[in-house]
Amino acid sequence: MNEQKSSVEKRKYKRVNVSFTVVYEVNSPLSVRMKVNNREVNAIALDLSEGGIAVLTSYDIPKSTQVKVKFIIFNEDALSTKERSRWIEVKGEVRYGCSTKENAFRVGICFMDISASDRAFIAEFVRMLIRKGRAEK
Repeated sequence: MNEQKSSVEKRKYKRVNVSFTVVYEVNSPLSVRMKVNNREVNAIALDLSEGGIAVLTSYDIPKSTQVKVKFIIFNEDALSTKERSRWIEVKGEVRYGCSTKENAFRVGICFMDISASDRAFIAEFVRMLIRKGRAEK
């Protein structure tokens, strides 16, 4: 899975740089099933869009593996306090992975099963960060 991220990518959704903890679990066919001490595994989110998330993890997760990711995001610009934070839990598929210099793996996950309200919340969060100059470079 030592694929390099393309320098010219065509994305459906605008990405922003982020840094927060992501909890994920692998749910894949037996031939690639991963179990890590019977517990969820933490990762760090690197970027986020309506369509997916890139995470930094200590596990080399094969391309096409089905995963479930859970994370919380805070939109400090939301008008109502109810809409300032939300737990997102979504199924996804690993689309790429590459090793890093820090003996970790950058894993790109495409959201496969996301509710319209979660997608809209992420979209508003991304727009808020873009307004603040935090778009992916």
